[in-house]
Amino acid sequence: PHGVELGDAVYQFLPWELEVRRAFSERRLPFWSDLLDGGSSPWVNLQAAVLSPIAWAARWVPLQHFLLFCLALKILTALEGAYLLARAFGIRHGFALLAGVSFSLSGAFAAWALFPHSAVVAWMPWLAAASIRVVRARRRAPWAATAVTGALVLLAGHPEAALAAALFASVAALAVGRRGARRWLLLAGSALLALCLAAPILLPFADATSRSLRAESRRMVRAGASAEMPPAERGWFPPGRGQLLLTPLHPRVFGEPYETPPRTPPHVTETIARSHYAGLAVWIGAVCAVLLVARRSWIL
Repeated sequence: PHGVELGDAVYQFLPWELEVRRAFSERRLPFWSDLLDGGSSPWVNLQAAVLSPIAWAARWVPLQHFLLFCLALKILTALEGAYLLARAFGIRHGFALLAGVSFSLSGAFAAWALFPHSAVVAWMPWLAAASIRVVRARRRAPWAATAVTGALVLLAGHPEAALAAALFASVAALAVGRRGARRWLLLAGSALLALCLAAPILLPFADATSRSLRAESRRMVRAGASAEMPPAERGWFPPGRGQLLLTPLHPRVFGEPYETPPRTPPHVTETIARSHYAGLAVWIGAVCAVLLVARRSWIL
């Protein structure tokens, strides 16, 4: 018996990385591999992290240490980014450092340590801090640096997490930004430039996604041919995942882990449940922040 949630690292992430390394060692781009999934393209697979800076920095170590070295780099990146973001909000050095340490050791990294989700999360505070600099700048805004940071988020390896990072950065900029349409136009221009910088990966990924098996099953659902399809293949996500919104209430809101009681959503493990429950502290902190600054800022 073993933790099935670790199967992705063994059967997906390491084989993908092996083929990416093989392609670059042969001085060619990893556009295709006959050995992956019966033939597939690592280039259009965002989770293969072909152009991710964190993955590139970890490609200098042996393959058996690749995922752990990536994790160390992600924790370091997250710590520094959260520290800069806290300083951007005017938090003093000691407390900003505490925020960085807390964020880098949070559930986002504990639960998804070896997954590309955490690589995107590591760049999230960097993007938020850069966005704040753009909307606060009085003269020349650092819009180019913000665009590069946005491209790093998009290339980190997980599109859904990248969308969450963009939303988080937008909220942070809205909370502390100055008035004036020019700054927001610069921020929008940075986002557009980030998309252009990541386009060599994003456009092939979007094309492959539109022709994927999951997209075809979704089209069958819309065409009314879903009666004979298994429930797990009728949409983008397995059924019952909406119940995960209850996980911040208690670490055992679905009962004892791994026993799979009837009310448990599919594939919910103790690690996932507890990582969501850790978010309860974030919600409590957000409510306290709203109550403390409501007199000074109607946005918050």
